[in-house]
Amino acid sequence: MAIPPDKTHTKRTVRLPDSLWDRAQAEATKNGRSLNAEITAKLIEAYAQPTLADIGQKQDETRRLVRQVLDEIEALNLRK
Repeated sequence: MAIPPDKTHTKRTVRLPDSLWDRAQAEATKNGRSLNAEITAKLIEAYAQPTLADIGQKQDETRRLVRQVLDEIEALNLRK
């Protein structure tokens, strides 16, 4: 996954358990990335996933649209 360009980069200090740091470093090596690039890619991937609220909202919108189409079909059938 390519990391999207961002004009703003701020140096941050993060505390991680050694085991998590080692795991991230191993993944970075496997993926041919720096540790920073690996952590950034994982965060982007994690936050790109839809939340349950997003999914629920999409389901509600889909139900509304399906109901609207069914109502229109019923109205057309009644006109025959």
